[in-house]
Amino acid sequence: MAPAPVSYTYRPRPFAAETRLELGRKELIAWQADSKSICPYHSIETIRLFFSPRGIDFSGYSAKIYARDGRTIALEDRTFKSLAQIERHSGAYRAFVAALCRRVAAENPRVLFHAGRNRFILMMSGAAGAMMTGTLAVLGGRAAYQGQYLLSATVLGFTALFGAWSWRYVTRNWPRTFSADDLPDAVLPPPEPPRT
Repeated sequence: MAPAPVSYTYRPRPFAAETRLELGRKELIAWQADSKSICPYHSIETIRLFFSPRGIDFSGYSAKIYARDGRTIALEDRTFKSLAQIERHSGAYRAFVAALCRRVAAENPRVLFHAGRNRFILMMSGAAGAMMTGTLAVLGGRAAYQGQYLLSATVLGFTALFGAWSWRYVTRNWPRTFSADDLPDAVLPPPEPPRT
């Protein structure tokens, strides 16, 4: 029996066209605006999952699908409803990515599943984050030493937030491989609790 079609829809940017993805029997189908793209599962070479927060937002997840012909299909766990309003699709995104990985692995046993970012780029990002956190901590300490306690508290509060954001980004995006049956939670939204 053929698996049932699974679909996922999101808007990657404010005012952008909605992207709709569907898992067919043997292919991934993508619609954006008036264009339709069909990517057979056997032609997908790599699926990479990321932890990708934006700004001070402490969550956000995305995936990139790389095909043999050079095409790349991306998806995120969020839809931009407006410039300021974002809607999360955590459960639907997690279910879609899991189903995609299983179907691609069944059609192409050589597919590569990667989680996280490139190790070199991630280490550079981590080093820059650590240097910025240290610099801000020194500035906050100097402000306190000079008696500017409100400024010091503000800078040190931002320093703590930025340091936590940087640490979480690096640890969740540490590069690793995975299998279609064992997706890493670090690069996926948490599962939704069962409804009662």
